[in-house]
Amino acid sequence: MLINAASANMGGALTYLINVVRQLPARAPDDHVTVVLPAASRPKVEAFGPFPNVTLVDYPYADTGGPARNYFDQVEIPRMVRHRQADVLFSSTGFGTFRSPCPQVLLVRNPVYFSKDFHRKYRELGRSLRRNTIRRWLSLASIRAADVTLFPTRAMQEMVGEWIDLRGRQTRVIHFGFDSQVFASRDAEDARFERIDRWRADGYAILLNVSTYAVHKSFE
Repeated sequence: MLINAASANMGGALTYLINVVRQLPARAPDDHVTVVLPAASRPKVEAFGPFPNVTLVDYPYADTGGPARNYFDQVEIPRMVRHRQADVLFSSTGFGTFRSPCPQVLLVRNPVYFSKDFHRKYRELGRSLRRNTIRRWLSLASIRAADVTLFPTRAMQEMVGEWIDLRGRQTRVIHFGFDSQVFASRDAEDARFERIDRWRADGYAILLNVSTYAVHKSFE
């Protein structure tokens, strides 16, 4: 299998990739998996290793978007699939290969391309949605080309379904590699909120440190 995680730089994309790679030795011990990822992400993934059946390959360009990324997805990924004789291509960052030489599984997890609330907020701020529109088109084209499309939640699937008819397409909802009980557990969340409430009651000021600000994350 070949995993195209070319833009897994940070946040959910990188966290998801780490979760998947950590599961591979136990779940697919007889399979060999090649993962393409940004060079800066390699040590972050390797820190959870070793992974005996996983080979990490650096994405060869500095820009993980734009023309270089499109060229990589549409030209170089098919070459890698054939060279490594991959039997499955897993495109894990929402953008796929339009003509994959082998069956392709696509993960669509970024709501900013499909959320009408996000688009409305952007317009209120006077910002351009041109790049967002182009990326949504690429993601929708990737869905049409994929053999199976995965979503992290049913809500995400329904959001994408407002832009493309998913009937008759192979789609699945998989909660980021976790089983449903772990994904739905509120124990850790409840404990965190209880701690914050206790600090607030004791008169402490709570500082939110936002490392990567984005308007759709509702920090306000």
